[in-house]
Amino acid sequence: AEYRAVLAVAAPDGTIVATADGVCRGRIGRERRGSGGFGYDPLFIPTGGQMSPAPPLTRERTMSELSAEEKDAISHRGEAFRRLRAALATLAAPP
Repeated sequence: AEYRAVLAVAAPDGTIVATADGVCRGRIGRERRGSGGFGYDPLFIPTGGQMSPAPPLTRERTMSELSAEEKDAISHRGEAFRRLRAALATLAAPP
């Protein structure tokens, strides 16, 4: 299973000038665990993202059981925004 986020930046005329994506791979658990997050977070057990593997965990935890810092480090949304930030810096650089 995976969470996937795709971001795009468009010019005023609608032309897409930058895109970025992020993925958090994992598997679906058999029981809901944790109180953080929303949606599928209590069932989703992450194994890592595209850019880097998940931090070592003492036991498998659902997204709902991770701290905000741990979740951000492997989040599909966080990864997509970090990639988009790099693309925006390139676009904003003087010619």
